[in-house]
Amino acid sequence: MDSNAGHSLDRHGPGVSDEDLIQRLKTGKPPNAKTDDERSYTGASSKFHSPQDWLAGREMAAQAAKGKGVEIDDTEMTVSGNPLDWPEENFDCTVEHGRPIDKAYVGRKKHVRLDDNGEPVPDKTYETFEEIEGLTRAYVNFIWEPEKLPAETTDHPAPGTAHPEVKPQDNADYAGKYQERHGTAPAKIPGRWVMMQQYPVADGWDNETKTYTNANPGNMIP
Repeated sequence: MDSNAGHSLDRHGPGVSDEDLIQRLKTGKPPNAKTDDERSYTGASSKFHSPQDWLAGREMAAQAAKGKGVEIDDTEMTVSGNPLDWPEENFDCTVEHGRPIDKAYVGRKKHVRLDDNGEPVPDKTYETFEEIEGLTRAYVNFIWEPEKLPAETTDHPAPGTAHPEVKPQDNADYAGKYQERHGTAPAKIPGRWVMMQQYPVADGWDNETKTYTNANPGNMIP
């Protein structure tokens, strides 16, 4: 298992300032923006209290994935028959830590803009916000990333055909490109499981009672 740790920690890690969290609500610019024009809109801009809390969430989610039969340490996936029957390529869960692990700023009143007809409509950014603390949950998402197909010369579709290195979108894309090169479907697809997202959950949080008031999500652990 690998992780997109830089992305998650740069946007939600303990080193992110409150000012950066608020700026994301007001402008859509994330804390780890590479350019001034980069935008990632959200209704809740959040961060973890510590790297240990972030690591604990990743480990709990990894164990939950294994409990569901997702072998996230595997480096290849066996495939055969109908692609609709192939193993899942993603796993997500909501981790309940049972203790405060994070905080957030939640957007309340949206900015207003004029649409093409000159009518006022809500924008994607916020004018006002509320600070909430004591959050106990985090959302974690793993995806399967198939390896790149290498630059190679094969006899398909014609002898001596040169194929460039290419990054497939998913297993079905990998299998299709592999068959174009080799005239047969792959029995196994090399790749890796990657933790793509981990961020604090603010949806449904009551900041007065320090509890979640909405129904527990179906993917919650433990």
